[in-house]
Amino acid sequence: MVTVDAEGKVTPVSLGAAVVVSKNTGVKGFTVVKVGQTGSPMPTDEVTTLFNVTRSGIRLDRRTGFFVQQVAITNRQDVPVPGPLVITFEDLPEQVSLVNSTGETAHIVPLGSPTVALPLSEDGLTIQAGASTTLVLEFLNPERHRIGYNLRIYRTYEP
Repeated sequence: MVTVDAEGKVTPVSLGAAVVVSKNTGVKGFTVVKVGQTGSPMPTDEVTTLFNVTRSGIRLDRRTGFFVQQVAITNRQDVPVPGPLVITFEDLPEQVSLVNSTGETAHIVPLGSPTVALPLSEDGLTIQAGASTTLVLEFLNPERHRIGYNLRIYRTYEP
């Protein structure tokens, strides 16, 4: 997305987001650089491989009637991952609804997959190196179909 010369000058090369790392005598710093073009949407990237994803089993919450699963997502990189980030739930059976979804994909393939925004670190721009977050997913499944899905994480620039 960018190049950095010996003096630290950052030059945009292509649309997207990058983390620029600087090191000096054992001290390391990061900055997020987003390269965009007025009137053109920024590209969406799949970044699932940058994270470790751990899912619990699915249990029935008898109080709410929802099927519940915890999903832990950890940045496995040694640098922050810039956001915004969304999780898509692909191939979820039609009879099963993700109750806490925040929307459906508009610019990510496959279209129509439910999404959940991945909370960012305190800086509001990234998920810090090694940082982890746990989401509690709730599924409405009145006919008790098998709940299965493929989880993917995308960096998106949708409003």
